[in-house]
Amino acid sequence: MRNNKRFVSKLVGLLFVLVVLVSLSSCMTARPVANNAAFPGDGSKYTILGRVTVKLDLAKSGGGYAELLEAAKKQYPNADDVVNVITDAQYKKGLFSGPSMKYVTLSGIAIDYKEVK
Repeated sequence: MRNNKRFVSKLVGLLFVLVVLVSLSSCMTARPVANNAAFPGDGSKYTILGRVTVKLDLAKSGGGYAELLEAAKKQYPNADDVVNVITDAQYKKGLFSGPSMKYVTLSGIAIDYKEVK
């Protein structure tokens, strides 16, 4: 009888520790939010410079596309526009709470319009 009580108390303790660990941990996933795949049709009017990616903290960011264009101009000084913009969000979900968006990743292709020059 005494060994049985000891076994049950150890089992309850182990289950308590597991519940606490699971409740304190959270799950983070990234999934696409938007995809604006509009690419200029006439390829003779622009030059493709390369891909640009920016990760924004939603609590601190204010710009979105403006920050993506600014990053493109830093990486490629001749960049006039960013096209084919894809938005991915990183969601954080706790055990007892719903999903909440923390970061947004914007990526696109920087281009240089030939007729702007």
